[in-house]
Amino acid sequence: MTEITRKINKWEWIVFSLVLLSLLIGLYVVYGVGVKSFEENYVVEDGLVEYGSALFLLAIGIYCFYKTANYRKRHPVWWLVGTIGLGLLFIFGAGEEVSWGQRLLGFETPDALKEINRQDEVTLHNIRIGDFDVNKIIFSKLLTAILIFYFTIYPLLYRGVAWIKKLTNALGIPVPQWHHTIFFLIATLIALLIPSEKKWELHEFVFSAIFFVIFLFPFNKSQID
Repeated sequence: MTEITRKINKWEWIVFSLVLLSLLIGLYVVYGVGVKSFEENYVVEDGLVEYGSALFLLAIGIYCFYKTANYRKRHPVWWLVGTIGLGLLFIFGAGEEVSWGQRLLGFETPDALKEINRQDEVTLHNIRIGDFDVNKIIFSKLLTAILIFYFTIYPLLYRGVAWIKKLTNALGIPVPQWHHTIFFLIATLIALLIPSEKKWELHEFVFSAIFFVIFLFPFNKSQID
């Protein structure tokens, strides 16, 4: 454990501390004040937690485009495709998190989208068509499976399977260090102590922040920067 903590730089400690503080505040609010206060004040839409998640996701997207502008001559075309793709993915996530600024700008949801969006918003993750709920199936179950794979199995595959390592580096995909994995699992366990379905809003902030430090300080940094 001492060897792992030595690898954590001060910027990672700052982000980890911020994440831990947000979780401890969440625990205090839900157990000390009440679940209703947690849901209606702490993880409320357009609140600090939601905008914090969006800012971290946006920062990752911007960083990806910064890399394509400054490091593109060092890498093959597939690195450019992968890095731009990741940048677009995280900017999309940031936009979805705040409903593409709909509540800030005050524009209306198109009628066709109102019929299939369970929150009447300009978002894809709240679309429900019959029994198919995009948020439940893709952004909950599928995303959870992807996160578990990415933080636990993928680092092992990268270290042990030559072609996966080569493909990962060629596409510019950042690989989490073990302290990223350990902190993510600890933070997730803490979030699970919160007796509210809205705890996943806080968990979104957790993984957005941890992904931010992974992109800045990945295990394979020397290979993809």
